[in-house]
Amino acid sequence: MKLLLSFAIISLLNSLIVTAARGPKRSKELTDKTFEHDTQATTGSTTGDWFVKFCSKKNKRCREIEPLWDELAEKLFGRLSVAHVDM
Repeated sequence: MKLLLSFAIISLLNSLIVTAARGPKRSKELTDKTFEHDTQATTGSTTGDWFVKFCSKKNKRCREIEPLWDELAEKLFGRLSVAHVDM
């Protein structure tokens, strides 16, 4: 039992350290001014693939998934750009 408890505490501390080490959010907020420049949507230039969430910050569900969206951005960093647009 003590071994299991020790393992649980170590796992919790490890997850807190990893979370703290992540630094700034990897999910980028796109606006009317930055959307075209960052994604190059109409020019056809390549800035890589994007996964964009279109949602309102006033919407409860959108606020609830924000931490998950940031986690997704962290996991996909370097392979796919993750962003959000406040509607």
